[in-house]
Amino acid sequence: MAHHQTRFRVPFADVDHAGIVYYPRLFHYFHLAYESWFHDALQRPFSELFSSEGISTPVVRAEGNFLAPLRHGDEVTVETWIGALGQKSWTFSFLLNARGGLCAKGSVVHAFVRVPEMKSIEIPSGWRETAQKWLEETSAP
Repeated sequence: MAHHQTRFRVPFADVDHAGIVYYPRLFHYFHLAYESWFHDALQRPFSELFSSEGISTPVVRAEGNFLAPLRHGDEVTVETWIGALGQKSWTFSFLLNARGGLCAKGSVVHAFVRVPEMKSIEIPSGWRETAQKWLEETSAP
């Protein structure tokens, strides 16, 4: 099973006074990779999925391990896959690599809800079928 990959360069606005990426930005990078996975895996823009289907996937848990600093200009590759697939939630796993090594890893659990009621729902069947292709339970961070 291949991991989805998202690539970008660390912008200057993401670094703090010490010259390294401010830690909340790493969670933003996880989200960028999540959006990129949606676009590539489901073949539709991220925003369209939610506006046209009345579904949202709010974060209910997020974890991160920071292993090496990221700096302005670093070329980053974020590997993304689904680490767990429940009835009403899925867990995305992430590895952030730069300068030839692992800089951070994390996971984010998203629940499925119907909006605007914010009522919990099961993962829609078409989304579940796609998610199965990216599921890799044995190597989540």
